Amino acid sequence: MSMHRDNPLQDRHVRKSLRLLSFVLALCLLALLALSLTAVSQTQPVRLSGSLGVSTELYSSSSSDPQWTPRSDQHVSRAVLRTTLTLYDQIDLPFEAYISTQSSGYHQPFNQFGVSPLIAGWLRLHGGYFSSRVSELTFGDERLLGGGIDMSPGPWRITALYGRARQGLAPDTAAGFGGDYRRMVTAAKVGYGKEGEFFLHLNAMRATDDTATFRVDEGRLAPAARENTTASLGFGFPVGTVVRIAGEAALSHTINDLRVRSRDGYTAQVDGAAKVNLLIMPAQSWQVALNSRWIGPGYFSLGYVQLPNDVFEFTLAPMVRLSEQRMHVRGSLGVMFNNLRNNRLARTTRLIGSLSGSWQISEQLGISTNYSNYGMRSTHTKDSLRIDHLTHSLYLSPTYTFDGFGGDNSINLNLMVQSATDGNPVTTEGNKNSSEALSLMHTLLFPSTLSLTTGVTWNSMASSFSDTRILSFTETVGHNFFNNTLSTSLTGGYNIVSTATTEDTQFSLRLSLGYTIEDYGTLSLALSNNNYSYGQSVDRPSYDEWFGSLQYSVGF
Repeated sequence: MSMHRDNPLQDRHVRKSLRLLSFVLALCLLALLALSLTAVSQTQPVRLSGSLGVSTELYSSSSSDPQWTPRSDQHVSRAVLRTTLTLYDQIDLPFEAYISTQSSGYHQPFNQFGVSPLIAGWLRLHGGYFSSRVSELTFGDERLLGGGIDMSPGPWRITALYGRARQGLAPDTAAGFGGDYRRMVTAAKVGYGKEGEFFLHLNAMRATDDTATFRVDEGRLAPAARENTTASLGFGFPVGTVVRIAGEAALSHTINDLRVRSRDGYTAQVDGAAKVNLLIMPAQSWQVALNSRWIGPGYFSLGYVQLPNDVFEFTLAPMVRLSEQRMHVRGSLGVMFNNLRNNRLARTTRLIGSLSGSWQISEQLGISTNYSNYGMRSTHTKDSLRIDHLTHSLYLSPTYTFDGFGGDNSINLNLMVQSATDGNPVTTEGNKNSSEALSLMHTLLFPSTLSLTTGVTWNSMASSFSDTRILSFTETVGHNFFNNTLSTSLTGGYNIVSTATTEDTQFSLRLSLGYTIEDYGTLSLALSNNNYSYGQSVDRPSYDEWFGSLQYSVGF
């Protein structure tokens, strides 16, 4: 197993982040001094608000198998602190801290601290861990460790960000893990106008993987270290009072592997992307949105790690309100293509549609429904490589409320049906999947705060290789005491899990207590047991688990 060594460059990045955090705090102190000297506010100069949550969890399990491995850590403690310090009604200093006895082995450590003060309503500073968004094609879904600034003086929009988006991880040969390079990101935006109205924004982002994170041994497969630069122009404007247009056009330059940058034959590409949204609102009762997006096969943005490329899509999305706003209907129909430059063996076409609605028929009866369709088909000439896949799903949920049995009643029915079919003649027999779920829930709430909730659920999941059915029964009894300062609930559940060869049973029990101390927060205790017994024909050990959780939360 290869171990991670201390890296002077890593220490330098940490020192940079600490200096950025100190700079943010210094700016806040200077702003506070200026405000106090000019006496801009006669209200309370300093206010502190926020929340604190502390929890500790215990877990134990037993089994007839001496080789049984517990499914969770025996003890885990966590603390989450969110506070906002308000200075002279002009400066908001939000702090966030996450602390846990568990640590993450991936891109970010779990223990995080960040501050993003808001000054005078238009100046926000970032220090430590923070999130920000520049545009939809440059930067937006990464959490940074570093510093930044977001300004919106009047119609102007100015953003500058710098930080670490990914923590470097050393290779682990025993686990087959090749390592992760540390990734540093710089992003900026300069623009005029607000999104949703007239605006023109120039956006940019640069991300670089640090090849000095760890030493790559000769002959060992290591991940590619990339460098990526994106720039875009975002725009939007209304056309009269009915139509609104917004969009973005972007270019990206990507070096696919910095380790071979100085050698002959290193790979890099330049490509573009664009998106346009058209919203038509002729009346408050209905509107239509038309959205399109084109992303070239060589377009990458390391500021959006989940952004697909080689995509052209078009979506039509209408919305209607009827019956004095008691009925809402939304729909969406989209088509997506790839192979934009014929550099693949075949083109794949995706047809995506959905329809959802809700109708409050009367004060007692309401119903909501959703239908979605996802189809994907390719034009490959070989049957073994051809794609012809179609997925349907339907969800239906009526709710009925009434007075009876000495209290308020609510009955909720949920029905879900989903199926997936494969039209490829070679793979169709191995890719059949379907599932159905039906649940019925009845809740009775008495004036004394005693509540009874009874539920029955049936699930069926079938594929070409298995057929599983689950029948569940649950009952929950709840009651509040001492003027609702003490809340209690007890839930029992029994599941029957059936397959073609066996029938398993599961029993669960959960007790929850919550006591609210006025102005001092809430103390919660939860104890639960999970007992799972496999059928005799299955060579798996049955097990018994206990969970315990003690939590304290307070807002101030």
